[in-house]
Amino acid sequence: MTARMKWWTVGLAVGILGGGATLAFVKLRPHVAARIQARKKAGSEQVPVQTMSPPKATDFTMEVRQPAYVVPYYTVDLRSRVPGPISYLVKSLGSEVKAGEKLVEIDVPDLRQDVEKKQSVILQRKSEVKLAEANMRVAAQAIAIAESRVEVKKAEVEAAEATREFRQLQLTRFEGLADDKAATLSLVAEHQRYLKAAVASSKAARAEVKKAQADKSEAEAKKDAAEDDVKLKKAMEVVAEQDRDQAKAYLDYATILAPFDGSILRRNVDPGTFVQSGATGQTEPLMTLERTDIVTVYMNVPDTFARYVREGTDAIIELPGLRLKGQVTRRSPSLQTPAHDRTMRVEVDFYNRSEAEYRQFLARAKQNKGAKLKDGKLPGFPRIVWGERTISEGTQLLPGTYGEMKLVLRKFSEGYLVPQRCILSRGGKPYVCLVDKNVVRLVPIEIQAEDKERAKVVLLREVGGQTVKRELSGNEELVVVKNAQGETKVSLNDGQKVVATKLPK
Repeated sequence: MTARMKWWTVGLAVGILGGGATLAFVKLRPHVAARIQARKKAGSEQVPVQTMSPPKATDFTMEVRQPAYVVPYYTVDLRSRVPGPISYLVKSLGSEVKAGEKLVEIDVPDLRQDVEKKQSVILQRKSEVKLAEANMRVAAQAIAIAESRVEVKKAEVEAAEATREFRQLQLTRFEGLADDKAATLSLVAEHQRYLKAAVASSKAARAEVKKAQADKSEAEAKKDAAEDDVKLKKAMEVVAEQDRDQAKAYLDYATILAPFDGSILRRNVDPGTFVQSGATGQTEPLMTLERTDIVTVYMNVPDTFARYVREGTDAIIELPGLRLKGQVTRRSPSLQTPAHDRTMRVEVDFYNRSEAEYRQFLARAKQNKGAKLKDGKLPGFPRIVWGERTISEGTQLLPGTYGEMKLVLRKFSEGYLVPQRCILSRGGKPYVCLVDKNVVRLVPIEIQAEDKERAKVVLLREVGGQTVKRELSGNEELVVVKNAQGETKVSLNDGQKVVATKLPK
């Protein structure tokens, strides 16, 4: 068979299949066709349903409940920044410590010697500074001497000039006498020599002035050099002090102090244990310190409710055998969490001692302006909820305790509610079934608030590519789609015909 005939045969087969597909399907699968016909018939039939009107919202509260955890206000793992054996360690598991108290000391003789060595260098630098300052004073004195010599030489120039002028007058007088034959020529020649000597003395005096001025400039340069040397020696002293301070800082690392008041949660070493530097690699902490006079109770609020949480929102915390009332201290500004679960971390700080101690704590916090608190925010005092009463009584919350926190987010006194048994989910989105002239309309909703029985919702509708929200009017006829156990008892589709039986309010 040629390729052309093969393709013709395939086309004929496809045509036969396409033309008689329905007939073949009915002949081969009669039960499938029966099902299709049954569904069409069921869709045309009226399904009996129960309906109800939305109840009016009277003092409906929007709440969110999530697991809650008690954690210390501060927790820190203490590690060593220098290697060496532990020479001092007294505190143990459960010990109370005060801020600044010595907890661990590591034996580091090499660091102590380094500090002493650098201290000796500082003393040497101080001596060099003193010597340089003495040289500067000598140079200043040399300038004063040079200045006086310049004045002396200038005076000598004046004396030499006076002598020259005198010799000039003498020569002129004797030359006149010689012309009058009153003096001999030899006497004139002698006074000429005197004049030359005076001129030479004047030139020498001027040269001495220049030399004295040069000596002064040299003394001034030496003084500048001495001043620069003093600055250099002082800078070297500062560098030596910085080296000493750096060495002392490393030595201070050998003594680990408590960063805050708290208690020892864990201790992993003993005296004599050789520890490595925590700055060079992963090391086990020497001990773990936590602050428990204040504790934080936190919960993760889902994104549906996150926008309603504010600082000061009322919080009810239920722990084993205990129910507390407080207010939100802080909240995360974002839903970006390491777990990527789109939740907001909400924290409530509680003072974890007696009410008398709480008053003392408030006085201290006011005095130091909350310097040791997160953002300076004061913790609340836990109010124990006992039945309908709230009492003030100190309690001891243990970090690690697990419970539940309820936030009272909003209160609705107007509008209408939807019972939870009238809400169904399709594709992960909530809907309600509204009956209009015995026809079901599947309407998407947005849940604004809910509890176990009711929900505050708005109806959603697409208009021009935008979602429009509409409040319930109270005249809607809601289909009851769930039974008392929350199980779906009727499955409806949009446009399905029903026979509604309205339940009493």
